[in-house]
Order: sequence, then structure tokens, then C-alpha cells
Amino acid sequence: MISDPSPLCCCEFRNLHGQRTHILAFCCECDELDNAVDQCLKGNRVPREKLNEISTVISDRIRIPWFNGAIKVEFDALVPVLFLAISLYFACFSFVFTVLVLVYVPVFILIYYVYVLNQRKKTWFFVSWGLTSLVGIFSLYLLHVSPFYSYLNSIVISLGFILVLLLYLRAIFSRSLLNAYALISKPLLRNNSHVNASSYKDLNCCLCTEGPFTRAKHCR
Repeated sequence: MISDPSPLCCCEFRNLHGQRTHILAFCCECDELDNAVDQCLKGNRVPREKLNEISTVISDRIRIPWFNGAIKVEFDALVPVLFLAISLYFACFSFVFTVLVLVYVPVFILIYYVYVLNQRKKTWFFVSWGLTSLVGIFSLYLLHVSPFYSYLNSIVISLGFILVLLLYLRAIFSRSLLNAYALISKPLLRNNSHVNASSYKDLNCCLCTEGPFTRAKHCR
């Protein structure tokens, strides 16, 4: 299945093992989940590594149909959109709900930040959070504030919004550029006799071991 040269349809994708599969097979071949449930029924503790494998497989199978194959839906990017929308909805009820939202939102961000540090994982959560907040604030400005100001103020604020949006898009697309640069640079460094082992270690990221990069912890 790995060597199948035919193009993918809109509902097909390559899984973590490089095998061709369909999004309708979401609940098929769940060996990791079956083993974890079997351990729970036997009264045994499920290792954290096994839980990480299950979450990785589930996140890889959550996809939407797209041209040339189904694309993966980043769960970390969807959480801020849903969380901020629900929080804004409840904050509109009364002053008490607004205060509660202002209290639990920073606590939620802090908890997730600690979780990301412990897992040492790449996440789109904070980029999505900032982008969702930016779009939400600008939408509220256009609907409720801009009618009371001049067109010049709206134009200046709109230009600032576009500028910040372009910076966010640069941060989003820089991930693929960094990965492509890593694939090109690694063989060159390994075949270079002038670069010793210590120098090669310093040039690579200390977390994901990719590189070389100008920052020591680029994947954070």
C-alpha cells in the first residue's frame, strides 16, 4: 500500500505508517485502543506512552475531505476558536459571567502552557488563540465601534489589522519552511568533514533534534 502510485481521492490519506486509508475507517484497526481497554478491564495500569500513542493515532485520523487527499485537522488550533466563542457568549449574559470569564480564561491558558512544557510538543494553540482574538476584536470594532468614528480611523485600524494578520500568516507558513530547510541541511552537515560532532550538536534544536537553526529551541 505504501508504494501505490495512484493519486489520493478527497477522502483518502496516508496514516502514520505511510499506509493508504480512508476517513470512514476511523474506528478500524484500533489496536492501541483495544490493548488499553483490555488492560483496564484486567485492572492493570495503562502506561502514559500507550495513552500518547492512542491520542496520536486519533489526532491523525481526524481529517476533512480535500483536494488530493484529506487534510489533518489540528485539534490544538480548534480549541481556541470554540473556547473563545463559548466564553464570549457566556460573558454577554451579565456582569457576573463577564468576571467569571476574565478569571477562568487566564487559568485555562496557564494550565495548557504547563501541559505543553511537560509534553514538549509542538502546538498551534497559542497562534490560533492570538489569531482568533485578533479577528474577533476587529469584527466587533467593525460592527459596533466603526460607525461612530471617521473613515480615516477605520482605514488606519484596518491597515494595522492586515499587517498583524500577515505576520501571523508568516509564522504559520514558517513551520513548513523550517522543516524543508532541515531536510536540506542535515545531509550537507553530515557529509562535511569540517563540522565535528560537537559543532553539529550545537547547530541543531535541543528538543526535536532538527536543524540547523538560528534558535536553539525553534520548535517551541
